[in-house]
Amino acid sequence: MLKEFKEFIARGNVLDIAVGIIIGVAFGKIITSLVNDIIMPVVGLLLGKLKAVRCPNCTSQIEEAANS
Repeated sequence: MLKEFKEFIARGNVLDIAVGIIIGVAFGKIITSLVNDIIMPVVGLLLGKLKAVRCPNCTSQIEEAANS
């Protein structure tokens, strides 16, 4: 298995993997931004009565909009 790994590195595929990882991370950031900035506000408008709140001690907390 180590021999195969050395051959894999020698063929130059490491650069391909590095580029793939960079593209994957960038794509993940784009999707996260799309969901947080475009999709979730629309969902919030459609639901209307619920409000998602971020707090430092939890991932998300849902409270009624009437109380805020």
